[in-house]
Amino acid sequence: MPFSNYELVECDIVRYSCKISYDIVLAHLLLGEATKFGNNTFESVLKALLEIETRILVIIDIYNDPDVHYGLLLKRVLEKWTIRKAISIDRYIAITLTSASDSD
Repeated sequence: MPFSNYELVECDIVRYSCKISYDIVLAHLLLGEATKFGNNTFESVLKALLEIETRILVIIDIYNDPDVHYGLLLKRVLEKWTIRKAISIDRYIAITLTSASDSD
């Protein structure tokens, strides 16, 4: 795949102001790790992630990461998103979401 077909954005997600919509967003080991930088809280990182305009959101994280609050994650996800698939392999969990408006 040519590089021009996608955009890779790596930044402090809490301070990222996105003005465009993406087809797919991958949050790989982001939620717990992002709290270690810039004095971000789990809640602020999660809020910023869930506010990115995208049709598909994939979250991959370590299941037993003490910085990830899965109860709050599920509560916030279900306010706007539909869980399409969730799987756990070894100590990792992956959740594929689509926006609730796209869930038909």
